[in-house]
Amino acid sequence: MTASPTARQADTGAGTREVLVTGMGFCLPGPDGRQTLGRDDFWSTISTGTVHLGHEGVWFGSVTPPEEFVAASFPEVPDRHLANYAAVHHYGLAATAKALADAGLGRENGELAEAAVITARATSDSWFDVYEDFVRSESEEPDPERGRALFTRLAIAGGTTDLAYVQAALLGAGGPCHTVSSGCASSAVALGDAHRLITSGVVDIAVVTGVDYFNLDRILRFQALRERVEQAERAGRPVLPASMTLDAPMRPYDSRAQASNMANGATTLILESREHARARGARSHVRVLGQVHGRVAGGSAMAADDSGQAVERAARRVLRMGGVDPQDIRYVNGGAEGNPIFHGIESAALSRLLGERAHGLPVSVQEASFGHGGSALGLMGVAATGLMMASGEVCPTAGCEQPAAECVFDPVPGHLTKPHDLPFALSFNYHVGTGASAILLAREDEEPAVGGTAGPTAAVASPAVPDPRASVPGVPPVWPARPVGEVLAVEGAGRPGVAEVVAGLTPLGLRAPQTGEVPDLYLVAHIGNEAYGAEPAAAGLDRGRVLATLTAMADRGAGRAVLVTDGTQLIEPGADPDAAARRAADLSWWRQQAHRLAGRGVVANAVTTGYAPFLGHRLAEGREAELMQHLLVRRPTRVDDLVNLLRLLATEHSAHMVGQVLTLDGGVEAMLVPPTPAWLAEPSPAYPDPAPGDPFDLSGTVLLVTGASSGIGRTFALEAARRGAELVLVGRRADALASAAEEVAAEGGTAHVLPADLGDPECVPAMVAEAVRLAGRVDGLVYSAGILDFDERGDNSAVRARSFAVNVLSYAATTDALLGEWVPRRHPGVVVAVGSVSALAAPVPRTQAYGASKAAMLQHTRMLATTGARWGVRANTVLPGMVRTPMEAAVPNSDAFTTSLLSQVPQGRIGEPQEVAELLCYLAAPASSRLSGAALVIDGGGSLGCLPELNRPRAGAGTEEQI
Repeated sequence: MTASPTARQADTGAGTREVLVTGMGFCLPGPDGRQTLGRDDFWSTISTGTVHLGHEGVWFGSVTPPEEFVAASFPEVPDRHLANYAAVHHYGLAATAKALADAGLGRENGELAEAAVITARATSDSWFDVYEDFVRSESEEPDPERGRALFTRLAIAGGTTDLAYVQAALLGAGGPCHTVSSGCASSAVALGDAHRLITSGVVDIAVVTGVDYFNLDRILRFQALRERVEQAERAGRPVLPASMTLDAPMRPYDSRAQASNMANGATTLILESREHARARGARSHVRVLGQVHGRVAGGSAMAADDSGQAVERAARRVLRMGGVDPQDIRYVNGGAEGNPIFHGIESAALSRLLGERAHGLPVSVQEASFGHGGSALGLMGVAATGLMMASGEVCPTAGCEQPAAECVFDPVPGHLTKPHDLPFALSFNYHVGTGASAILLAREDEEPAVGGTAGPTAAVASPAVPDPRASVPGVPPVWPARPVGEVLAVEGAGRPGVAEVVAGLTPLGLRAPQTGEVPDLYLVAHIGNEAYGAEPAAAGLDRGRVLATLTAMADRGAGRAVLVTDGTQLIEPGADPDAAARRAADLSWWRQQAHRLAGRGVVANAVTTGYAPFLGHRLAEGREAELMQHLLVRRPTRVDDLVNLLRLLATEHSAHMVGQVLTLDGGVEAMLVPPTPAWLAEPSPAYPDPAPGDPFDLSGTVLLVTGASSGIGRTFALEAARRGAELVLVGRRADALASAAEEVAAEGGTAHVLPADLGDPECVPAMVAEAVRLAGRVDGLVYSAGILDFDERGDNSAVRARSFAVNVLSYAATTDALLGEWVPRRHPGVVVAVGSVSALAAPVPRTQAYGASKAAMLQHTRMLATTGARWGVRANTVLPGMVRTPMEAAVPNSDAFTTSLLSQVPQGRIGEPQEVAELLCYLAAPASSRLSGAALVIDGGGSLGCLPELNRPRAGAGTEEQI
């Protein structure tokens, strides 16, 4: 364990806003049916190990909803209407009112006008599947109706779908409002939704409520679990020791743990950005660094013990999200649901995650005190953990007296409370239908600006802990990586919209240069295309001024430069011809400088913005609508589109892109013929908005990756897993795919292995169908499969057939099959093809088949972008030059060839698979939603098309000769 735990750069976005829990409220059954409502009452219960519910096995299904409390808190609700509110409303509103009071927030002054309201319900369709899986025997088939009858009643009783709208209306909250329904972990997932809304700047405050109200008498101890155990025993595979039955009450982590108790209740947490909380002088209980939901392969955490893989994946991913080393976790709030199956799963996961440190790690759970309140429990665990971190005390697990032998950690028996220094902690929450949620928390040591206290009434001072978002020297950062420097110089800062762009980059920690200081990043904004209705620029680039800055950067040996222009590479009928020619000349001049300076450490590229009203573009309504009809992505460019792309170009991840012109124009260069009236009758495609923050974020995305066993495909799979994607890996070699899947799992990701030989296009429809079956759906394709065979003298028909089969025909068949999946559901899928610069040039002899197949792939992708536009499907191509992969090593005389090749590459080096993988991540993510039909070259500038040097010494000569 490190002496002073710190954290790497967080995975949620450099400079993203910190999220604090500033309010807690509870409505939980207490002794004799009384309600435990306050934060201090809750702390008193958990810190003393008081058993309200679980130990006795009593289920308070008849607890009177706190109507009087709701009436007092929301006086505008007429008394006659109180009875119309369901029990979930009473519980949820009571907890929310208490949480708002704890946070010091009110409705009267409009503090909640922009707040998000997110609620959670435990029951969902997955319960039906779980029940049907369990309700069976050797002699009978599952009875779906039997399961649905029971769980339909559960869903109605526990449903909270409309609670979000009721709360939003009563609170006057106008922000995002929705309900999460993903089983018992749903409130943890809801907290993750709220965390993302705040870190991305959508809201400053989020009200998150988890509620359960079960009115079915004694669903106690899960009939489904009982039948699963009995089924295993009949099959000769007992899952419980012979001495155990399902008749004893819940004792989490205890050797006698055998059952789970259902309960009523609600928990509400108020999440708030640090800036907002500080401005109003609010206290903070704990920091939330992130939440991840880990899915169990095969569907159910109860149906098949996955040895804790889902828990481990979720934990590893959320640790990366918060930038915290596993060795710095000092406490875990357990997600076990009171049965030994989950105890073993959680123990196995923590053993792999923490190694020897898992032995003796304090773990406790509140479920034994209050019962399994389903979707209320996840937020309850966060609240309990935060109060423990503030107080320095680890609370016990009620009813736990004899720790189970299979639990490697210290379950903190009910008679013991331990003092601990807790800078970081994990909180788990299970859902029996899909998996486990992991939440990463950090102790909040910063005092509020005005008044308030940090933590429960009994809180004690804790030693200062380094900021968990500070970087650790020597530890490689994860995305979003820091820019190559901190000094940003801007030309054209006074043009419309440029200030917004710069503001979008400031979270990266950039600053303006001091007098005489050479910038690390140089942004040249050349805006003023009258074809888009902009105010014309007075003149072209001040090339002398720009060149002086570029040269200073080159003399230093490092820097990034980006030209942002609203010019196009098309004829612009609405523009002044001279002005259009100047813009084209300036762009050409910029690319010349990019070529000249690449060998001196300066990486320069250009971005064309397309139609962007925030840059001062103004077209009449009819003209704008006409322009949209010619685009593949029929919306204007927005500031986040440009900011996300600039973030890519500002970091080391784009180091091998030189002199490229990246188009944010929505695909206008496809020359799309405006849709016919029949097309226009169809619904408009659901183009995703640009996502602020991490432009590489792939959380919640399922990607089909071909060529995943080696090279670029394998590297991308690992990188995409780090970004949160679930993967289906396709390749010929099953052993190599299995190895890749193991690496993905080690990164905390989920990967399904699907061996297939794409040399046979006939196998593709079945391959795609199996991918959908394995993962439930496919959101995107990264086609990295490829073959390079050299042509020989004579008949090369076999070479052509194989090259086209892998590089074109199987690729086209895959996109056909995916469109068949996406179009009926109007799903905005994304396709990224890994092509080659050989699609644009012919630099290498004996590669006719390879070059032609890659050119066909490029054109297929462009046409696919045009075809898919009407359904919101995007398609782009990445064209790498020489990259250090097994394919490059297979080139005959590769050393000599590489030396000769590099003489034509301005950067003087070949590319790395990681550089291509980063670009693929961007194109697969929603943040690149403005790009479609684009071809992005990444080759160190080799494809800029420069003439050979015509003035140079002749070999063996000491004088220069003019040729």
